[in-house]
Amino acid sequence: MWHPAHLPRALLVALALSSSTSWAAEAGEARAGGLDPTAASSDAPRALAIASSASSSSTSTSAELPAPSGLAESALPARDLAASQVGGEGSVAADEDARREDAPSSATTAEKLQKLQARIDALEEDLDALVGSQDRAIAELNRDRLHWFGDYRLIVNNFHVYDREQGSGSSELFTDLWTHRLRLGMSWEIMDKVRFYGRLVFMKNFGELIEKPIFFDSQTTRFPRDTSLRIERAYIDWFITDWFVFTAGRVAAPEGPPAELKENTERSATWGVQMVEAEFEVVMLTTYLTALLPDTYLRLFYMPFSSVTNIDPFDDDSLFRDIGISPMHAFGSLLELKIPAIGPNLVQVGVVYNPEFKTRFLPLFDTLPKAPFPNTLGWFVSASALIEMKDIARSGLDLFAAYNFIYLAPSGDVVLYDFGDGFEVPLGLASLDDPNDEHTGHMLYGGARYTVPFLQDYAPKLGFETNYGTKYAVMFTSPSDQKINKLATRGLVFEAYYIQPLVKDHLFLRFGGLHVIRQFEGSFVGPATPTNESITNLYVLLHAGW
Repeated sequence: MWHPAHLPRALLVALALSSSTSWAAEAGEARAGGLDPTAASSDAPRALAIASSASSSSTSTSAELPAPSGLAESALPARDLAASQVGGEGSVAADEDARREDAPSSATTAEKLQKLQARIDALEEDLDALVGSQDRAIAELNRDRLHWFGDYRLIVNNFHVYDREQGSGSSELFTDLWTHRLRLGMSWEIMDKVRFYGRLVFMKNFGELIEKPIFFDSQTTRFPRDTSLRIERAYIDWFITDWFVFTAGRVAAPEGPPAELKENTERSATWGVQMVEAEFEVVMLTTYLTALLPDTYLRLFYMPFSSVTNIDPFDDDSLFRDIGISPMHAFGSLLELKIPAIGPNLVQVGVVYNPEFKTRFLPLFDTLPKAPFPNTLGWFVSASALIEMKDIARSGLDLFAAYNFIYLAPSGDVVLYDFGDGFEVPLGLASLDDPNDEHTGHMLYGGARYTVPFLQDYAPKLGFETNYGTKYAVMFTSPSDQKINKLATRGLVFEAYYIQPLVKDHLFLRFGGLHVIRQFEGSFVGPATPTNESITNLYVLLHAGW
């Protein structure tokens, strides 16, 4: 393959060829001027031929007039003899003088060599400049393939918690809670078919130095901790063909559609939040089905979960040994398409299947579970759908609706936590009601956003969202900068917000109010216990992006 580094050699070869032609012309001029050493020998036969012709034409004259005393014809130089016979000056000295007058001087030859060398030097400088400009162009191209971006967010939360189960009810206020978040992202087009994406996140409460423990890998950057930057995303895309892509790593999962409406940003994640709103590490294949419908994709993914706790860096096998629980596996697919001819829109349908929900070696109130540990607590399958439409009929109105269904099939096994004095807490798959019962859960989510038709780049946006989850609505979600895991609520949630742009595409304010009515509490493991609690949050958020 030709490379810019080969350019000087290639052009110098061409220069050498053209220079050889020039040298040939120079040499011809030199020979014509009598500088070639072979010129005298080539002139001698021509002079002899002229002399011979002259001799034969004047035989009679030579016979009548005797030759000069003591000088025979054969002793005369052929050129002088020929010159005398054809009317030349008849002088050897005169002929040499004429030859010197016709010959170029050595100084003239040196000047030509200097000019030619100067031309070569100038050409080499031009070639160096050209190669340097090509190197700069390649460097600029590489820089163009590297894209940096990020955002900084400041939020002030004010909570009011009202618990109706405490007799006449208890009320608590948590106000003036300042939190900030920094995200630094980059994308790098390593080559035409391979790309890398990454994002680092830190989130912290103002003035707080307490390290909070994290039990689930999917939540490491999703609520305030400390000043450490943690990896939220790190994955590669390999475009095997124009229609087939391989992806692996910690993928873009949090804040998928329709979260970009409230976040006032572009879409930044693969899965819709009704399916996944957390950080996951997956291996995924994407195929483009544009031959069937425009902008249609099918994704198949695999999520492995490990639970290794007995780690000794000086032991040869502790890095792959665990507490006897094999890794957990989840499989899923996501179909994404757009409906033609109705404006900007998005449709997603997804499925997640876990054939064996493994026991997680997690502390509960600083207490570890008792052995023996069951190999599985059961299995589950989840299905979800989303439809999102933006700027409907160019009215500035955005709408979305989403649904999630989950089917839970407990195995009948539980994990026991012994708190002493005979007090044990069993945890099964999502419920303690009856570990052998099968349960279904449902989550509904909908909302709208309206951009007012004035002020152009500074047009305010008004939004409203609501979601409802049943008793066993188990979601792949995590908290947000509002410190509430909104979509995991087993109850009813309302949220209204106002967005005011301050600097186009870079800075905005968001004022919002959130009201949560909790009816049940729990997670993937039970119990799913009833509660009667409400939480109200009024917040102000400042967001700067670049």
